[in-house]
Amino acid sequence: MCGRFLLERRQTVTTDSSGKATFNLSLPSAMGNYSYVNGSAITFEHYYDTAAFGVYCGSVSYTQAMYHFAYSSYVG
Repeated sequence: MCGRFLLERRQTVTTDSSGKATFNLSLPSAMGNYSYVNGSAITFEHYYDTAAFGVYCGSVSYTQAMYHFAYSSYVG
């Protein structure tokens, strides 16, 4: 990623009495390493990155890739 990486961040939270946990997720600004052009009447090129998001609890884990918007550029 051009010398800048999304680093792993860990946070430990405690569940409430119903088993729910609340936490904050913050990422550095996206660089826009990937892009796509929408195909509408007013065309923009959207730049984005993907970031992995994982939740772990004991031996159970869930990982998902997230779309991380960087910016858009008017094409025409």
